[in-house]
Amino acid sequence: MNSPSARPYVLAIGGFDPCGGAGILADAKTIEAHDAFALGAITANTIQTEDSFLTSKPESTDFIIAQIDTILARYPIAACKIGLTSSFDQLQAIIETLTAHAPTTPLIWDPILRATASRTDLLSPSRFTPAATLAHLTLLTPNLPEFAVLFPNSTPQQIAAAHRCALLIKGGHADPRTPYVEDHLYIDSTENVFSVPRASGSKHGTGCVLSSAIAARLAHGASLPEAVREAQRYVAHFIASHPSRLGLHPHA
Repeated sequence: MNSPSARPYVLAIGGFDPCGGAGILADAKTIEAHDAFALGAITANTIQTEDSFLTSKPESTDFIIAQIDTILARYPIAACKIGLTSSFDQLQAIIETLTAHAPTTPLIWDPILRATASRTDLLSPSRFTPAATLAHLTLLTPNLPEFAVLFPNSTPQQIAAAHRCALLIKGGHADPRTPYVEDHLYIDSTENVFSVPRASGSKHGTGCVLSSAIAARLAHGASLPEAVREAQRYVAHFIASHPSRLGLHPHA
């Protein structure tokens, strides 16, 4: 089935944030701004704003898989990103479903371990098995604290070299006094460093925006380093777009 205006289909799998700053609403805004057609599957409903997080109500794995199966049966997706899941077993079921139906489609996991606004833990790392999870991913996009939780005894270079999955370490949580934000992309034994001037302030949902922008650029045929570079620039503009913690997306 051809997508509207021949745009590539990009599937975003994640939680619903009613304020629209994060989750699949932010994913959809970002994907559409990159001239791609956004599809979505909800993993959880949350009660939150850009400033507070109250609770999350996960969907069952069966319900999530049914959403994904329905999408994949009709639409030839060109890229996919996964955000919030309630467990690693659920994440693994999602990955297995995607790879069974679309084994060559770029697949990104943006790990969401806790809600920043309340520091509420959303995903425990206790059942994380890197070999099983990373084997079918194209890219993993943790920030520095998330990487330390997922891989407490490893360096980024070791993880990227040991698995088929590329690794993007987001630098937004580094020293805020530095004038630049550096993101480090590891592909096998190669490291690429991308930097942009640090924008003042912070935004709700930047991780969602970054991973969705990368997915959209990959759907258009960009290489992974090109997609990361363009997505990083998009996030920089997103952060600078408005003085509040809710960023603005350009019209597609």
